[in-house]
Amino acid sequence: MTFDWAEYLTLAEALYANRKTFSNEEACTRSAISRAYYAAYLVASQKAKTDGIVLTNREQHKAVRRHFANGTDQDRQSIGSWLDRLQDNRLQADYTDEITGNIDSMTQVSLQGAKKVIETIKRLT
Repeated sequence: MTFDWAEYLTLAEALYANRKTFSNEEACTRSAISRAYYAAYLVASQKAKTDGIVLTNREQHKAVRRHFANGTDQDRQSIGSWLDRLQDNRLQADYTDEITGNIDSMTQVSLQGAKKVIETIKRLT
């Protein structure tokens, strides 16, 4: 059975909703940002493959973002923009010792953005 990558968004929402009671609050919040990105990216990656894009391991994330950013319609371009923003947030969450700005706001934007990407891709299919 094929895994539904959108389930990562469900996990991200649960991590964020329970951030004060489950594990370390910042670890939950950072993980929520990361999982939100991967939910959106992996759903987008599947769509890019059905669109005929051949993805290799090298620079695969960039290729998926570029595929949508260079799309011919507003929905695809919006997906590309959201993927860029979500990846920027994920890189901060996964690799920086100190988050600049409001981490709660960043998390909410990431969750909302991932949801928009997934919903938009479902409409395209």
